[in-house]
Amino acid sequence: MRLSAHLLAAAWLVGLATAATPVPAECLSPNLSLNATNVDTLANCTLYSYRCFDKDEGVTFVTTSPPPTNCMKLKSNVFFDDYNMTGALVVPRMVETQQLSIQGQLTRNRNFSGGIDRTVRPLRVDSIEFPDLVNITEFGGISVMYAHNLSSVKFPKLENMRGTLDLDLSEGPAISLSFPNLRLAFSGIWIKGKIDALDFPVLNFSRAINITSTGNLDCVAFAATVVNTTTWPTGYNETPESLFCTSNKNSINTHPVPAEESGSSGISWFRGDLLLLVVLVGGVSLVV
Repeated sequence: MRLSAHLLAAAWLVGLATAATPVPAECLSPNLSLNATNVDTLANCTLYSYRCFDKDEGVTFVTTSPPPTNCMKLKSNVFFDDYNMTGALVVPRMVETQQLSIQGQLTRNRNFSGGIDRTVRPLRVDSIEFPDLVNITEFGGISVMYAHNLSSVKFPKLENMRGTLDLDLSEGPAISLSFPNLRLAFSGIWIKGKIDALDFPVLNFSRAINITSTGNLDCVAFAATVVNTTTWPTGYNETPESLFCTSNKNSINTHPVPAEESGSSGISWFRGDLLLLVVLVGGVSLVV
């Protein structure tokens, strides 16, 4: 029995939809560089790019979903340093990457006196949002620096980071930061800037936290919510205490108390008979 033209056309379309197509050239590099025009393309690279092994065809690179058998997803490092882009950097559909770096340009030149001159060309975007990013899988973590206009940084679904959350917003405007789903920041959290509010409501582990704010962040209240997620001793010579926070409002430098020492009453790290806690409030030193 002959198939009708409609059935043949339908079968052909299904074949096109399920066939593995070659990976776009932009996806073959492990380092993906975002700019104002390629966000959708590179988001697809992180979602649907695979390296496949076949005894007849050898190694091929394909893009399809779901992936063919004997295929391994390509892993990517994502970078953004587009000075020409202004406004908001919004990157939807990117769920996982090995590391994420968002940085302006720093150049170093030796001067006539033998020293080094540093010249910064900061990014011009004023907000960053990765609405679907969940996992950072390698120790590069997330790095943001030389981005002097940022008034908003959002990673609403971020849960796991193998590396460090490193945000240097020192030259930027006042900002409030929240990471509502971040549970793991394996190598620690380092944040600088005019931070007025900072929130990690479900954080479970962060090794060390270091916050330097020129804003009105309440460091003492913040420390109470996260100090027990840190590890002490830290293993970092430059940060012997696992939690450091300083702001215009107050400062604190502390670490969690081991469970066997803390007893059962109150918040363990805040008990004065177990831990010397120096809090600088409005220039007055208080020993708790």
